[in-house]
Amino acid sequence: MTHNEFLDWLDELDRLNPEQPKLAVLIERLKGEAYNLNQDQVIANIQALLNQISTFDESIVYPRAHPVGRVLNTFIRGSETELFFSTRTAVAAIQRVLDALPSDSSPESIQRFYTRVMDWTQFAPKDGQNVLSEEEKAYIKAYFKKQATEAVKQTLATIYSVNDKVSKRAAHERYISATASNVNTAISTLYDHVLEPNERISPERALSSRELARAITQISTTSLIFYAHKLSLIDEHQREVNQLRKRAEIVRDLTGDGYRNPKDVNRFLDLLVSIPDEHISFLSYIKSYKKGIQTASNTNVFAQELAGKEINHLIDRCLKYFEQPQTKENVKQFIEQANLEIIGIYSAFQVHSKQIFSTSASDKITALLQLESDTTYFVRVLFALQQTIDHSKDRAMRQRIFDMILNAGVAYHSDIENRWSIDTLAICLAVVSVALKTPEEAQQVIDFAARIKPLMKLQEDRTELVSQLFKLQLKIDSSNSPQEKQTQQEIFDIILEESIAYFSNPKTQCSRDFFEYYIEICGVDHFKTADQARQFMAFASAVNKDGTVLFQELADFHSKIISMEKKNPVVYQPAVDTATKLLFDLMKRSTEFLSKPKTKQLCKDYENDCQEIIHAALPVLKEHRGAKNVLAWAALVMSVGIIPLAVATFNKLFYGEFKFFPQTATEKKVDGLKAVVHTVSEPPEEKPEGTDSSEPFQSP
Repeated sequence: MTHNEFLDWLDELDRLNPEQPKLAVLIERLKGEAYNLNQDQVIANIQALLNQISTFDESIVYPRAHPVGRVLNTFIRGSETELFFSTRTAVAAIQRVLDALPSDSSPESIQRFYTRVMDWTQFAPKDGQNVLSEEEKAYIKAYFKKQATEAVKQTLATIYSVNDKVSKRAAHERYISATASNVNTAISTLYDHVLEPNERISPERALSSRELARAITQISTTSLIFYAHKLSLIDEHQREVNQLRKRAEIVRDLTGDGYRNPKDVNRFLDLLVSIPDEHISFLSYIKSYKKGIQTASNTNVFAQELAGKEINHLIDRCLKYFEQPQTKENVKQFIEQANLEIIGIYSAFQVHSKQIFSTSASDKITALLQLESDTTYFVRVLFALQQTIDHSKDRAMRQRIFDMILNAGVAYHSDIENRWSIDTLAICLAVVSVALKTPEEAQQVIDFAARIKPLMKLQEDRTELVSQLFKLQLKIDSSNSPQEKQTQQEIFDIILEESIAYFSNPKTQCSRDFFEYYIEICGVDHFKTADQARQFMAFASAVNKDGTVLFQELADFHSKIISMEKKNPVVYQPAVDTATKLLFDLMKRSTEFLSKPKTKQLCKDYENDCQEIIHAALPVLKEHRGAKNVLAWAALVMSVGIIPLAVATFNKLFYGEFKFFPQTATEKKVDGLKAVVHTVSEPPEEKPEGTDSSEPFQSP
C-alpha cells in the first residue's frame, strides 16, 4: 500500500462512518502519523491505532476490499512498509493538497497552487539539492492538466513557457503576466505549503517545532526577496518591489520575536498576504506585543499561552474580514479596533501573569490551552474567578465554585462533539461575571449552558441570543409571581426551540444578521406573551432577501416602543399597548405575505391590509400621549419596509427585474399617513423622547 493509498483509505473510512466521533479522532491521528519521519516509530504508532480501530463494534463500515485487518497487515510485512515510505515524497504531499481542493475550485485557486509548485521546481533549488526529478515534474504537470479547467490551461501553458529558450526579459515578462504578479500573488507562493518541510529539508531527522518555524520563516523571506528581484527587472514595478522588501523585513526574524510554532508562523504569513499595504505596520505592532509576551520574565506560563492564542484568534478574525471587499474607511476603522484589542490582550496578560493556580487546576488549564478549539474566553473567566479567590474572605467557598466551573469547562471542551461549537458556559459566565455567590448558582449556570448546547452547534459565532436567553432565565429564576414565571418560561421555550429550527434552515441565511440585530436591540425579555415570541420567530423564518429591510425597520419600531415604555410607563402605557399590537399585527400580516405563493392580487392586498392595520390604530392612539411618535414610526415602517417589499415582489414576478414604479397610489397613502401624523396634537408641556431627529415624519 502506497502512502497516498493509505491516506485515501483513511478518507474513505471517515466518509463511510460520519456518526463515529471516536473513530474520527483516531483517523486524524493516523493521518498525522503518516507524515512522521522516524520509520520505526511510525510503524509502531500506526499499528497501535489500527489495532484500536479493530476493537470497535460491527457498526464500523470499512472501504470495500480493505478491512482494517488487511491494512494492518501492510505495516507488519516489511516489503509493504517499504512501499509506503518510498512513496511518501513531495509529489505525494502535492497530490494530497490537490485532492483536498473542492470540486468547484476556481481556475484562480488551481493556478495559484500550480504556481507554488512550479516556483519550487524551477527557481528555488539554487544548490542542486531537493530538486524534483523529471518524473516528478512530469507527474505534477500531468496531474494539473487533468485537474485544470479549459479556462486555466492557457495560463498553465504560459507559465511553462518560462523554461523556453527566450530572452531573460521575455521570460520574466511572461512569468509576471501569467501569475498576475502583485504582492499577494508573490507571497502566496510560499513553498512550505507544498513541500512538507519535515521531509524535504532533513530526511534523516524530524525538525523540532521551533526549527520548522525558523525554516518556514527563512523560506518565506527568501521567496519575498526573490520576487522583489524579479519585479525589479521590469519597469514600473518599483512600488511592488518596495512592498515586497518591506514584508520581507517584517518576516525576517519572526522566530526571534516569539513565533516559535509553525502554525503561528503560517497564520502570520497569511495575514501578510491579505492586509492592505497602507496598514502593513499593524503586523509590526503584533510582532512587538508577541515578543513582549514571550520574553517576559517571572510570568505565569498560562498567561503567555492565553495571550498568544488570543493574538492568533485576532489574526484569524482579520483574515476572515479581508476575505470580502472592504472600503478604505471600513478597513481603517477595523484596524483601529484591532489595535485596541492588541492593547487589551497585553494589558490582561500583565494582570494574569501574576496569578497562581493550584497544581490540579494548572494541569487542567494546560490541557484546555492545548486544544484546537477556542478556549481563550473560558480561560479568561478562570483568571477572573481565581482573582475572586485571592481577594475573598471565604476562600474555600470561592475555590469550590472555581473547581465546579473548571471541571464543567474541561468536560465540555474535551467532548469531540463540541470542537466547533461556541463555549456556551463562558458566554453565560460573562453575563453574571464573577458574581456567583454559591455553588448552587454555579450549577445553575452549568445546567443552562448544557440546555442550550443544541442551539450553539448551529449558531456559529453569534452569541447575543445566548446572552439574552440567559438573562431571561435569570429573570425567571428570580420572579416571585407564578403567572409571570410561567409566561416567561413559555417565551423562553419558544425562542430556544424555534431558534434551533431557524438556524438549522439554510433558507434563513439571508436574514440572520437582522435576526441578531433585532435580538441585540430589543432582547427577548420584552416579549410580553408567548404569542408575541411565536409571531416573531414565524416572521424571522419567513423573511427572504427582499424582506430584510422590513426586518430592520420592525426591530427599530419595537426598540422605540421599549424606550417609550421605560421613560414613563404610567404616561405612555396606553400608547405603548396600542403600538405593540400594531407592531405584531404588521409582523403577522407580513409573515402571511412572505409565506404564500406570490400573485399580483396578493401584493396589492398586503399593501392595503397593512395600511388598514395602521389606520385602525388611529382612533385609539389619538387619545393618548406619544401618538405622534408611534404614527411616525409606523409611517417609516410602511414607506421603507412594507411598500418596497410589495413593489419589489410585484416587479420580480411580472417584470423579471427589480425596479420601482413612479409615485403611485401606494405612496400617496403614505403621504396621507404623514398628513395624519401632523394633525395629531400633543400636550405642549412635555414632549416625548425616543425619536430620532433624522426620522422624516416628525413635525418641526
